[in-house]
Amino acid sequence: MTQAHDERLKRLAQLLAKSELAADDPARRLAEALVPDDRYSHAQAEAELPLYVTDELLGRPAARLYPALHRHLLHCRQCRGLHAALLVDLAEEPAAVPVPTPDLSFLPVPDYWGRLRVAALRLAQAIAAALQPALAPRLAGLAELLFDELQDLGPDLWVAPPTGRAFAFAEGELSDEVRLLTAAWATTRQLGERLTPDQMAGLRRTGAWPATARQVAAQAAANLGFERAAADRFAQEYARLVASDPSLVPPRPQG
Repeated sequence: MTQAHDERLKRLAQLLAKSELAADDPARRLAEALVPDDRYSHAQAEAELPLYVTDELLGRPAARLYPALHRHLLHCRQCRGLHAALLVDLAEEPAAVPVPTPDLSFLPVPDYWGRLRVAALRLAQAIAAALQPALAPRLAGLAELLFDELQDLGPDLWVAPPTGRAFAFAEGELSDEVRLLTAAWATTRQLGERLTPDQMAGLRRTGAWPATARQVAAQAAANLGFERAAADRFAQEYARLVASDPSLVPPRPQG
């Protein structure tokens, strides 16, 4: 991280300390996730990681059971690497005797949140590859952790003060990786939750789908603090991707 980035995170930490938001407020949880906690050490992370990974593999809410470790993983590349290695080690099983592949066609498709996570990451990676290639390799490891925080927030991900719309805690500037992943998530969720499948199909038939996607993407990027030119590039690339592959915007089930 650069010194300027560190200073911006310090300002975010100061704003967070003065905030009157409740401890369980989603915006506060997201802001806390973006600020490193110097009180939590690598030694603590290494001690807790085996239990964290075990609970992950058992389907338990590891992020909520180990909030300090989860927050640490967002900022520490070394511990994210150890986390990935432990996942591989603990998930490995002895070679099994080959058996016929069962027919699993009766199983339900992944839920909305799972499809949204996959789509947002794919979009962020494709946009990074086109606009900021250096970011692309770092997105997958961060996305799994960041999306846990974003899921509890609304589709807009910003608050609306009297002077206009702005991302919560925008004074503490986000890293490029977090900003890109959040913009891809916010845009995809807004489109998927505000438009029905029939409405999306109608927009595609009339040729208005790319313009609609681009407008929502540009607004999301602007409210997340993208500079004007960067917001336009993000929106243009986002619209191009979803126009070529509509499945990248999963609609949220109604009811």
